[in-house]
Amino acid sequence: MPHTQINLLPEGKVAKITSNPILTWYSKIGMYVLLVIYVLAVGGLVYRWYFDQQLADVNAEIKDKVEQVSEKSDFIKNYVSLQKTFAALQSVDDLDKIPMADYLRFIKSTIPEPISIDSVSLSGVTLNISAVSTDYGAINQWYRFFETSRLLIADSKYVDSLDKSELPDELRVDIANKGFELDPNAEVKSIEPNRWEIADSRHKFALKLEDDGINVSIDPPLFKSIQLNRVERNLDDEENAGLIKFDFSISM
Repeated sequence: MPHTQINLLPEGKVAKITSNPILTWYSKIGMYVLLVIYVLAVGGLVYRWYFDQQLADVNAEIKDKVEQVSEKSDFIKNYVSLQKTFAALQSVDDLDKIPMADYLRFIKSTIPEPISIDSVSLSGVTLNISAVSTDYGAINQWYRFFETSRLLIADSKYVDSLDKSELPDELRVDIANKGFELDPNAEVKSIEPNRWEIADSRHKFALKLEDDGINVSIDPPLFKSIQLNRVERNLDDEENAGLIKFDFSISM
């Protein structure tokens, strides 16, 4: 039995559908336009993901750098303070004189960390120092250093060697770290129980056993007198409200 085709559309509709311009445009051009739009959309999403990933990496790197700087903030502050201090000390005239070199080495070796030097000037044999600090205790400590010419407090473990007139290498290094390099032939003499003397061609140090260790002082003291001229806390400037400004003069 032959197959019979049944057309359910009204007569004339088939020709209109097959000749529809929208379908014709879509079948020839439209699908490619949509494909391009789809590719662009996917590409945009991929680029946005890549950009967000890059931004996340940069933010993580910035956060890591901030943490590193924060961890080293105390070191940076101390470094800046020391730079300022050394610049102020180097501005003093007559640095080529041997006594002045000893004075400045001693000053640099005894500055407590909370103190920052603003300026140093020399008038005759008087050294004028202006500085700032956040700690009254540090100011008193530094003032005491100048009064006694105390160089350092050494470990009491050196007592036995000093009693034998031997200069321990560790103590020699401790003194050198304070700016006073001892001659290889520096001698140790026992003055009395728990008191000694170290001398070479340039320096002389008095050592005394105390409760907190061995007090190593320059002998005779480098400075004849010291006078504290000003100590004031800045209350007007909110940014520097905690700073204590002080001036003192040292006669040499």
